[in-house]
Amino acid sequence: MRTVVTGASGLLGSNLAIELLCQGHSVRATRRANSRVAHLAGFAIDWCDADLADADSLAHVDGTKHVLSAMREAGAQRLIHSSGPADVAIADALRWLQAHGARRETRVSVPA
Repeated sequence: MRTVVTGASGLLGSNLAIELLCQGHSVRATRRANSRVAHLAGFAIDWCDADLADADSLAHVDGTKHVLSAMREAGAQRLIHSSGPADVAIADALRWLQAHGARRETRVSVPA
């Protein structure tokens, strides 16, 4: 499966990207121009320079809304959203998603 990971230069995103690669998925990841990704140089990540706050760098608001718009335009079928504790806009993003026809799906996976 082709996947896109935003925030792959961070702790959560980089581990997600590595796990997806280990499972055989292709990974395209966004990074800001000043992101440090040398620790990921040995992984087959297709990097795309983009700033989630800049709609033009994504092809098409506010970070999450830009990602959702770009996904819709690309015909993406599913979004898995995960964030750190500092992100507080998810409720707004969910309302925006639902207002634009997305159904709400909640999945939780707990490792054994």
